[in-house]
Amino acid sequence: NSEEAESIATGLKNREAVLKSITRKTRNVEPPPPFITSTLQQEASKILSFQAQRTMSIAQQLYEGIDTGGDSSGLITYMRTDSTRISDEAIAACKELISQRFGADMLHSGTRVYKSKQGAQDAHEAIRPTDPGKTPESLQAHLSKEQLKLYTLIWQRFVATQMKSAKILATSATISVGDAGFGATGNQISEEGFLKCYPHVNIPLGEKISKDYGKNDTLMHSSLRQSQHFTSPPSRYTEASLIKELEAKGIGRPSTYASIISTIRNRKYVNMEKKAFVPTPLGKDVNGFLTDKFDSLFNVKFTADMEAKLDEVEYGKVIWHNLVEKYYTDMQALINKVDVKKEKQAMIQDTGIVCDLCKIGKMVIKRSRSGEFLSCDQYPKCKNSKSFTRDADGNIKILVPTTLDEKCPECGNPLVERTGKYGAFIACSTYPKCKYSRPKTLGIPCPECKSGEVVSRRSKKGSPFYACSRYPDCKWISNFKPVPQICPNCGNSYVEEKYNKDKGHYLQCPKCKHILD
Repeated sequence: NSEEAESIATGLKNREAVLKSITRKTRNVEPPPPFITSTLQQEASKILSFQAQRTMSIAQQLYEGIDTGGDSSGLITYMRTDSTRISDEAIAACKELISQRFGADMLHSGTRVYKSKQGAQDAHEAIRPTDPGKTPESLQAHLSKEQLKLYTLIWQRFVATQMKSAKILATSATISVGDAGFGATGNQISEEGFLKCYPHVNIPLGEKISKDYGKNDTLMHSSLRQSQHFTSPPSRYTEASLIKELEAKGIGRPSTYASIISTIRNRKYVNMEKKAFVPTPLGKDVNGFLTDKFDSLFNVKFTADMEAKLDEVEYGKVIWHNLVEKYYTDMQALINKVDVKKEKQAMIQDTGIVCDLCKIGKMVIKRSRSGEFLSCDQYPKCKNSKSFTRDADGNIKILVPTTLDEKCPECGNPLVERTGKYGAFIACSTYPKCKYSRPKTLGIPCPECKSGEVVSRRSKKGSPFYACSRYPDCKWISNFKPVPQICPNCGNSYVEEKYNKDKGHYLQCPKCKHILD
């Protein structure tokens, strides 16, 4: 407790500290194996802040080939693999590069061969450069910044596999102060080895313990403090840690990790907070329903077993038709047990808020493809609905539509700005009595037809895009916000507003790709 800790700390103040023991050992740190799909996605997430889907998209570009001045062959091997195998030719080329670039003394004495995990399909080599001689700096002029970052990571990791181990001086000490004992540990990098090429290995350094200290030396402590620690709950999953867990549990394959991650995000089962997955109310409800009604299908053991059986189909040990027939028979039996109407009703949450339109019903939380909304429980007799948010404590806060200084052309009542599943729109304030509505425009003429205006919309998956208000008569569409500014390079009537981490916000012509200063 805090009083006991305070008492001990007070009793030790200004007491002499004696170094009772100190041990120093040199240990080797081996380079990590070359990338497989899962480790590439994990490291790209941690080091480059790339989402798994983005990592695979860029890796696909590098694999398919990029024009490097007359040569457009692939720069890396196939990126969907669970094997750490490397060909003899690639190892020889790697060693030659290390000798030339880092010196022969940086070569590992033998040849490192990494063992693939049990159950690996081993259909492809590890992810590596097709030619280690194509260094990142030699390709800088031909690759985009994202391509260069990912290629550099793959190149560094591969080259490091045949370099010398790093050497760490590990020191541990015990110190006595009166009747109390303390311990200290520290690591110092004595030889960089492979870290010179691949520095992305976490080596906890701990305390700085001087080499000058020896046994029975007297020490003076500069400060003494007590601190309280609580047992922390497990950390939330990040993309990197979730992919690692999927691999450990045998869920998915190299080709499906990225799609698993993108699915739970696109369906709004999770939100991202500080790179961590936080389940949404929808995600919790879906998870609860599936694990309750389909427990035999939605559990880790079933998924891993099914993956193993599919491998047996590939090897000719199991007849695929029998496997699929049994799966669908079992699944249909579970579906038949579910009362869909009852389950839908169970997912509707009562709020206790009285409907302000009919004054009879209560507002309940329902869900649509675009998210949660409030609806009167007297629907379809009363069609009142409202958007809402939650405060920090989870309390419902109804979003009041913004009233515009404009009258409805059909009934003369004020118009309001609302948000629907496809974005912002203008509607009559008396809806559903008056159903007038129109898209909210950005006040920018359509770059194609000139008579319509640009509107901001959202796709079914929630991604923003821009289109003409005269759709479907005009089918102009863009993923980037148009800006009515003439391109100084080609004279195009508009440019587009774009953003990336390196440049921030910038303008680019969609026609000639000229970037404006």
